[in-house]
Amino acid sequence: MSSRDIEDAFRQALREQQQEQRAPRRGTPECPISEMAYSKSHIDRLFNAQARPKPPEQFTLRFLAITSRAARLTGQEPERRRDEARSLLWAAMNPAPLPVQRTDDAEDLASLRHQRDLALAQRDLAEAGATETRLRYALRDAEFLLLTLFQIAGALREIIAGNDFRALRTADAHELARVHDETRRAETYKSTAREEADRVMARKATLEQLWDRARADLQRLARHPDVSELAFAHQSPGGPLTPMPPADLFNQPALDDIAAALAKAHEVNTREEQEVHALQRAFTDDEGFLEPDGELAVLLASTRLASPEARDSALTSLVAGWFHSEAARKAVDRLADDPSALVREHAIEGLSRGWPGHPAALNTLIRMADDPDSSVRHRVPRAVVSSWSGDPRARDAVLRLVGDKTDVVRERAVLCLAQGWPGDPAIRDVLLRGTIDPDADVRQAAATGLLKGWTGDPLVGRAILRLTGDSHSAVRRKAVETLLDGWPAVPATLNAALKLSCDGSPEVRQAAARALAVGWPGNLSTKEVLRRMTFDTDKDIRQHAISVLADAWSGDQQSLEAVRLRADDQDPRIREEVADALAEGWPDDLQSRDTLLRLIKDEDPDVRLSAAFALGREWNDDPAAHKAVLRLLDDRQEEVRSWAVVVLGDGWASDTATLEAALRMSADEDANLRSNAVKVLTEGWLDDAHALEAVVRLVGDPSPAVRLSIVSSLGHRPGGDPRARDIFLRLAEDPHPDVRGGVAKALEQGWPETLAGRDVALRLTADPEASVREQAVKALAAGWPRDPAARNGVLRLTDDTTASVRSSAVRALATACPGDPVSRDTLIRLADDADAAARLDVANALAAGWPGDLTARDAVLRMTEDVSYGARPWAAEPLATGWAGDPAARDAVVLLKAVGNPGIRQYAARLLAQGWPGDPTALDAVLALASDPDAEVRETAACALVAGWPDEPLVEEAVRRLGADPAPAVRKAIARAEAERGG
Repeated sequence: MSSRDIEDAFRQALREQQQEQRAPRRGTPECPISEMAYSKSHIDRLFNAQARPKPPEQFTLRFLAITSRAARLTGQEPERRRDEARSLLWAAMNPAPLPVQRTDDAEDLASLRHQRDLALAQRDLAEAGATETRLRYALRDAEFLLLTLFQIAGALREIIAGNDFRALRTADAHELARVHDETRRAETYKSTAREEADRVMARKATLEQLWDRARADLQRLARHPDVSELAFAHQSPGGPLTPMPPADLFNQPALDDIAAALAKAHEVNTREEQEVHALQRAFTDDEGFLEPDGELAVLLASTRLASPEARDSALTSLVAGWFHSEAARKAVDRLADDPSALVREHAIEGLSRGWPGHPAALNTLIRMADDPDSSVRHRVPRAVVSSWSGDPRARDAVLRLVGDKTDVVRERAVLCLAQGWPGDPAIRDVLLRGTIDPDADVRQAAATGLLKGWTGDPLVGRAILRLTGDSHSAVRRKAVETLLDGWPAVPATLNAALKLSCDGSPEVRQAAARALAVGWPGNLSTKEVLRRMTFDTDKDIRQHAISVLADAWSGDQQSLEAVRLRADDQDPRIREEVADALAEGWPDDLQSRDTLLRLIKDEDPDVRLSAAFALGREWNDDPAAHKAVLRLLDDRQEEVRSWAVVVLGDGWASDTATLEAALRMSADEDANLRSNAVKVLTEGWLDDAHALEAVVRLVGDPSPAVRLSIVSSLGHRPGGDPRARDIFLRLAEDPHPDVRGGVAKALEQGWPETLAGRDVALRLTADPEASVREQAVKALAAGWPRDPAARNGVLRLTDDTTASVRSSAVRALATACPGDPVSRDTLIRLADDADAAARLDVANALAAGWPGDLTARDAVLRMTEDVSYGARPWAAEPLATGWAGDPAARDAVVLLKAVGNPGIRQYAARLLAQGWPGDPTALDAVLALASDPDAEVRETAACALVAGWPDEPLVEEAVRRLGADPAPAVRKAIARAEAERGG
C-alpha cells in the first residue's frame, strides 16, 4: 500500500468509528482515530524512520489491521504479527526505571537489602566496563605489535637472503666479511624478534580469555533493571591505541633501525605483561564482579519491594534473563497475585513468554481468568493460546471468558479460541453463538474466527450471511469480506454483495464493490454496479469504482464512458484517478487521449501532472500529447514544471526539445527542478557536450539533493564510461554523507571489476559516517569478490565501532571470500562480538562461506553456549545448513528439544529433519517432540517425521497416533503430509 492508500484507510476507519459512537450503547472509544497522526506526510516519515507512531500501540495495531487486510492475510498470521508488535512496543515503552529510592518503611527489610545489593551491582558494572575497555585496548595493541614483529622478521629474511646472494657474487674479502657480519646480526635479530613475538602471542591468548570473561560479566550485569543507565555499548577507543605503530618502528630494512625497533618492542612487551597481571588480579580478587546467583537474589528481593514500579521492573528482568530459573518462575507466579493490576497483567505476559508449556504457569493463567480486573482477564486468552494452543485445560479457560460480562474480554476470547483450536466442532458452536452477541465487536470477532477454521462449512456460511443484515455497518462490512474469503463460489455470496452495494453506509458499499471486483471479475452485474458507483456520493467509492473498471474491464467502451464522465468530478483526487485509469485501461484510445488533453489543463496541479504522466507513458508517439506536455514547462507551479521535465525524459528522451528544456531547467533557482533536469541529462544526453558540461557544473551544486540525483542517475550507466568515472571520483569526496553513500551504492550496481571503482569504494570504507562505510562494504563484496585489496578493506571493517557495519562486513566476507582461511579466522574472532545480532551473523556467515570446515563448525558450536540465553538456539540453523550430517552439530541441535520455549522446540524438530534425515539419534529426538504438550510442537514434529524418516516403522506408528490427536491442527498437518508423500 502507498502512503496515500494508508491515509485513506485511516480516514475510512475514522468514519466507521464516528458512526459507531452515534450508535446506542457506544461511548467514546479508548483511543479515537481522530487523535492518531495518519497523514500521508507522517506515514512517509514513519517509513523513513523520521517519526514515531502517535499514539504508539493504538496506531501500530490499527496500521497492522489495515495492511493485513490489504495483503489479504488469513489464518493466524495477522494475530501473530499483532502479538509481535505488542511485544516490541512493550519492550520499547517499558524500559527499566532508574534506581528505586529507599522507602520510609523501616521494617521493609527487602528494600534495605535491595539498596545494598543495588549499590554493589552498580559498582560491579562500572568495574566490569572499565576492565573490558582496558582488555580491548590491550588486545588491539598486542595485535599491532605482533604485526610489527612479523614485518621485522620478514624484512630480516629478505636481508639474509640478499646477503647470501651478495656473498656468492662478491670476490672482495673485505666486502665478504662485512656481508657475513651483517648476516650474523640479522640472524640474531631474527631470533630476538621471534622470542618477542612468542611473548606477544602468549599475552594475547591470556587477554582473549580475560576479555571473554569480562564481556560475559558485563552483558550479564547490564541486564539488571536498575542499572540500565550504565548499559554496555561498543565504545570507540577515542585516540591512538597502539604504543608502537609499524611506521614508527620500521621505515627501511636497515639493521640499526631494526635493532632500535626490537629494543622498543622488548620495552613494550615488559610493560604490557605487567598490565596483564594487573588485569588478571581484577578477576581473582575476592571482591570481584557480582556472581549470577547474587544478581538473581537482587531481583527476587526486588519483587517484594513496596513500590509497584520496582516490582514490575524486577518482573521484566526475570522474564528476560532468568527464564531458565525455577526460582524466577515462582517469583513471577507469585506476582500474578500482586495488588497492582498492571503487575498482574505483566505477570501473565511474562509467564507466557518465559515459561511456555510449563504446567504450573498454565495453572496460574487459568486461575487469572477469574481475576476481578477486566484488564487482567483481557490478557489471559492471548497468553494461553500463544503457549498452550491445543491444550484442553487452556481451551476450557478461554471458553469461560466467552461468557465474560465485559465486551472486550469476550471479543478477545472469541478470537483466541479460533486461533488456538481451529476446526474444533465445539469451538465452532461457541463462535456461532458469538455471531448473535449483543456487542458488535464480538460479532465481528466471531466472523473473523469462523473464517480461520471453518471456511466452506454451510452452517457457518449461513450464519455469516445473516450478519450481512446486521444493524451495525462495521459488522455488515466484515460479513461481506468474510464471505468473499471463505465462501467465494457460493451464489448467495454474490447476491449478498450485490445487495450491500446499495447499503446506506459508504464503508459497506465499498467493501461490497471490492468483493464483487475480486470475486466476480467480468460479471455483467458486477460491471453495472461499479458503473453506478462512479456516481456514488462518497468520493472513496467513486475512486475505487473507477480503478476497478480500468483494471477488470480494460478496453470496454461502456466502462470507458463511465470513467470519462468523472473527468469533471468536483474532487481533484477523482480527476487524478481518471487520468491514471485512462492510461491503464484504455491506452492508445483517442477518446482517452482527448480527455487527458483536457485534464492536463486542469486547475489542480496534481491532476495536470497525472495527465502528463499518462500521456508520456501511453501516447509518447502522439504530437498533440508531446505539445501539451511541453506547455507544462511554463506552468505556474514549480512542482509541475519540475516533473514535466521528467515526463519528457521518460516519453520523449531523444527529442531535442527535451534536451533544451533540461538544459534550461538545470540552471533554475529551484533545487527540485535541477534534480529532475539532471536525471534527463545523465540518462539520455551524456554524449552531448552541452549536457555533459551542465552535469559537471551541477557536481558542485549547493543542494545535496541535486548531487545525489547525479549519483543515482549515473549509477545505471556502464562502469567503464570514463565521463561517469571522473564525476564519481569527485562526488566520492562530497561533504554530504548521503551523496557519498549513493556513490558506494552505485559502485555496487554499475562498476563491477573496474579498479577505479574499487579504489573509490576502498576510500569510502574509511568514511566517518557509518552508513557510508556499510554501503562501501556491500559494494566491495558485490563488485570485487576475491580481490585481495577489496578483501582487506572488508576485513578492516570487521573491527568497526558500529555494530551494523561489523555485521555487513561479516556477511560480505561470506559472499565475497568463501573458503578463504584469513576471512574465516577473522569471523571466528568476531564470534565474541559484544553485539548478539553480530554474533549470529557470524554463525550464518561461517555456514554459508565455510560449510564442512571443522574449525568454523567448532566456533558455531561454541555459540550454542552463548552468554545470551536468547541467542543460543539461533546458532542451530547454521549448524543444520553448514554441517548437515555432522554428529557434533546434531547433538547441539538435539539439546534444544528440552528448552522451555515451544517455539524453539518447533525449531529443533524442523532443523533435525532438515539436516539429519535418516539419522537414528535425530529420529529419537523428533519422536519425543511428537508427544510434546504443545500442539504446535507436535504439528511441526509430525511434518518433520514424514519428511525426514518416511519409511521408518516407528514413524508410521507415531503418524497413526498423531492422526487421532485432539488438536485439529495436528490432524490436518498429518493429513497434508500424507497427501504430499502419496502424491
